[in-house]
Amino acid sequence: MKVKILLLLFSLIYFESISAQKDTILSYTNTIYFDFGKSEIRTSEISKLKTLIQTTQSKPQGYLELSAHTDAIGKEDKNLNLSDKRMNSVIDFLMQNQIPPIYFKSNSYGEQRHIVDNNSEENRQLNRRVELRYFSFEEKEFIRPPQEKEIPNGAMVHFIIKDDLSKELIDCNIESKEKEYATFEKGKCDAWFEVENGNTLKKEFSFFKKGYFYSSVKIKLNQQEKDTVTIHLIPIKVGAKLKLELNFVGGKTVLVKKSFPELERLKKTIEMNPDATFEIGGHMNSPYQYREGDVEKKHPINYGFGGLLSTSRARKIYNYLVDHGIDGLQISYEGYGNKEMIFTNPKNEKQSAANRRVELKVTSVGNTVR
Repeated sequence: MKVKILLLLFSLIYFESISAQKDTILSYTNTIYFDFGKSEIRTSEISKLKTLIQTTQSKPQGYLELSAHTDAIGKEDKNLNLSDKRMNSVIDFLMQNQIPPIYFKSNSYGEQRHIVDNNSEENRQLNRRVELRYFSFEEKEFIRPPQEKEIPNGAMVHFIIKDDLSKELIDCNIESKEKEYATFEKGKCDAWFEVENGNTLKKEFSFFKKGYFYSSVKIKLNQQEKDTVTIHLIPIKVGAKLKLELNFVGGKTVLVKKSFPELERLKKTIEMNPDATFEIGGHMNSPYQYREGDVEKKHPINYGFGGLLSTSRARKIYNYLVDHGIDGLQISYEGYGNKEMIFTNPKNEKQSAANRRVELKVTSVGNTVR
């Protein structure tokens, strides 16, 4: 036990010194399953742990998140104790098999966070688990715009990136479908593109920086045209919100195709900020109706209307993220119906559209929780 404590203390110092210097990349994720009432690691699951160890040895700068769970059979306190034992079994195996001195972030939840209902043996098996996610700190290669030459008869866009609160210039990574850039002068980036005669350039750019929500912009440029675009990145602080540019089929939870690039930007931002937790909030447009005689309009009779659909849409985004590697413990979802409409009595379609939205809200950063 003393060796384990020393290793974890060393890894914490290591984590704090390295994490501020490099980008965080999700390098490995998997789930270890257990027999009913047992904490011993199955022989069939050992290969997953060995692959994890190989990953950490090839990328030794990083940290490991573990979360331990049980099914819902038995008393809650005993299940919490069982999840602790499963967690310790995994950590002991890793330490005994030469895992590098990485930082461990571990939590035991007992039966509290099942991923499926405990109404069948097949489902209960899926809930008896320890989830693994290894994040490595890596340098990332970017194409540097200063090395690009001005293209005759081409088009150029000049980006200026600012902190949305302080309005100060900040560096960030800029991505288009074809390539990635980095700001070469603080908060500034020039990108040149070849444009054939008579054609119009259409491109979408995404902007990422650890500690900030992402942003994106679509531009259109003609030959020999130059444009300047200012991007404001919102800092990730508790309570901060970002409206997601997502579109659903009317009255359904089906996402239209053009929404998927937005989902990838959302996923990347959550991965870049593992110390933060987020809520996905679904909102509907449904103007309030009031009882006859309620002149001051204090008692809407359909307050909260649309909660089921807004919840289903928020859950749709949550499931997509979890299915694509995001830890379900880092995100949650909530349907608000029409409880938080921006315009309680919209006067036009623009205001109605503003009410129909999915938002990403920061619920905690580090030890700060709202």
